[in-house]
Amino acid sequence: REAYMGRVAFSLPCRLKFIPREALRWRLEEWLATGARHVQQREMELCALTQPTVIVAGSADAALPSVAEAQRLAALLPDACVHVVPG
Repeated sequence: REAYMGRVAFSLPCRLKFIPREALRWRLEEWLATGARHVQQREMELCALTQPTVIVAGSADAALPSVAEAQRLAALLPDACVHVVPG
């Protein structure tokens, strides 16, 4: 979901030419702040998971730094490993 939000956010200036630049900036800042709060709340829930978890990431993901994010999430989980898929 976060990758989708990022792709949409970066494409908004091209799609929404009728929105004043300041209004668009305010909307994006609010959207990202809300998303960040949601992610922080969910991260606390991840720490409580006890089952073994495999996190899969693509080595050449253009939408976000998947491998770094996978490693960050694995550090939150008590029994997680990261599998990087080439490409």
